[in-house]
Amino acid sequence: MNPDHAAELGNRLKEARQVRGLTQKQLGRHVGVTAQSISNYEAGGKATPSLATLLKITAALNVPPSQLLDNLADLSRAPRSQRYADQNAIMRQLSALTDPQMQTLRALLETLTKHGWGKPIARTRRRPNATNAGP
Repeated sequence: MNPDHAAELGNRLKEARQVRGLTQKQLGRHVGVTAQSISNYEAGGKATPSLATLLKITAALNVPPSQLLDNLADLSRAPRSQRYADQNAIMRQLSALTDPQMQTLRALLETLTKHGWGKPIARTRRRPNATNAGP
């Protein structure tokens, strides 16, 4: 993640935590990470949370993921090899999500799309080809 984006994510995370009146230690307990990890996330640049951890953080803070992520970066501009690496990492993280986390992620993706982060994914019907089309 771009250092500027990591710093902004950290600022948003810290603000949301403080608004909820939680210490780093309390938030860490809710999320299953150490207070030091929360401190590192808030500092930005030292470490950034995985997608699964970020979803746990937003759930613990009772905020939508978009509150922390809106307008941070446009991943579509990343170099192709980096995009493939990012996509593979995301797929590994997705496989570990629970159903409620997946629902939260869907809401996040809808928010990102609404704010211009990529095109909406259109579900298309498969068209039969000429050789197996019915009468």
